[in-house]
Amino acid sequence: MIFRPSLVGVDQAGLLETLDSVLRQTKRTELVKNVFVTGGGFAQMPGILDRLKRDIISVVPAGTSVVVRRAADPLRDAWRGAALWCSKEPDAFSAGCISREDYLEMGAEYLREHGASNRYHKFPAAGSPAASQ
Repeated sequence: MIFRPSLVGVDQAGLLETLDSVLRQTKRTELVKNVFVTGGGFAQMPGILDRLKRDIISVVPAGTSVVVRRAADPLRDAWRGAALWCSKEPDAFSAGCISREDYLEMGAEYLREHGASNRYHKFPAAGSPAASQ
């Protein structure tokens, strides 16, 4: 399902298709020199690193260096990173949070607009002057 969501009837791009799109739009194949896999179950799937590397090699120019590595502790590394961030930069952490009251008042849609959310950034079209910068 991660690689081909259409197999289970989900009309979305798979992981490799998404990666290929980003690489084509940004023309930044150097990103594949350090593919870092984390996230509990996904990162611990047998053969996932080999599969990712093989699939990435199939969409980048021949000879491109592809390095895929797993987090030391995929189950807890994200939490540890957030805990470290919170302890080292409490003001930045606080700025990235919303209160329960704000959530109850403004609802889940507020999270889409909040500074700590994942914002949509349109990539420049391939071949445009902005894409080559």
